[in-house]
Amino acid sequence: MSINYSLVSKPAELQQILDLQQANLPQNLSPEQQATQGFVTLQHNFELLQRMHEAYPSMIALQQNDLAGYCLAMSREFEVDFPILEPMFSMMEEKKYKGKVITDYHYFHCGQICVSEKYRAQGVFDALYLAFQKEYAPKFELLVTYVSRKNPRSIKAHLRVGFEIAHEEIKEDGAGWLLVAWDFAK
Repeated sequence: MSINYSLVSKPAELQQILDLQQANLPQNLSPEQQATQGFVTLQHNFELLQRMHEAYPSMIALQQNDLAGYCLAMSREFEVDFPILEPMFSMMEEKKYKGKVITDYHYFHCGQICVSEKYRAQGVFDALYLAFQKEYAPKFELLVTYVSRKNPRSIKAHLRVGFEIAHEEIKEDGAGWLLVAWDFAK
């Protein structure tokens, strides 16, 4: 059966996103699963996801009614909802991508991307981002997101799709974040 890519269109799909997100949070995965399969960092609630969806619907991958994956659309107005990321958002006011300060672009965030374990290594990650690009490239110049340095699978996948490293923050313990950007004009 084929997988269909579309924008979220009903509340039940938002709940499916939350369920898949919950299953892929670090606290619900073994260290080995985190290292080999990846993980998601932020946890949303239904109300926040609904508000994000009302501004810009997220992209989902469905095989019939089974959620294969999601890619959350997050406009700049939702940065205040994630105080843990505030230092990263502030950093974007100084960091340049292709000679221009990131906040000078008409950009938005991938609030998170996740593929269900049974659909991994089937092209769902790439297809989600390509569907996302097709939907939002006419409205935005740049898509940015943060990827944990502890998540090599996600880093590799983002670079494969077309993201480029705009900034890298490395902590003394080797942890940290990559700010990656995808120029939709490409």
